[in-house]
Amino acid sequence: MSIAGVGDDVATLPLRAECKVPSVKLLVKEVSYGDCFLRFPYEARVVLANTDSDLDAEYEVQPEDPSNVSIGIYEALEPKGAIPAGETVEIAVRLTCQRL
Repeated sequence: MSIAGVGDDVATLPLRAECKVPSVKLLVKEVSYGDCFLRFPYEARVVLANTDSDLDAEYEVQPEDPSNVSIGIYEALEPKGAIPAGETVEIAVRLTCQRL
């Protein structure tokens, strides 16, 4: 389509871009709380490792599915945070059983 007076002096600028995402690994695959009493909070730790050597990473623990709240409630004590490049972060996760 050609419109008179539009785009007569258009210049292009070639760009090259690279997108990088840090690699984050979950070091603890399974969390065990052992025996739990009803409505008593228990804590365990989850370890995240940023294996990238030059990029910081961020994490966010997603909220619990409402259909699971009747069984138990979990909450991360630090639900959001940063992981510096090449380092690990421990996240405390609290579990409170609601029903056996």
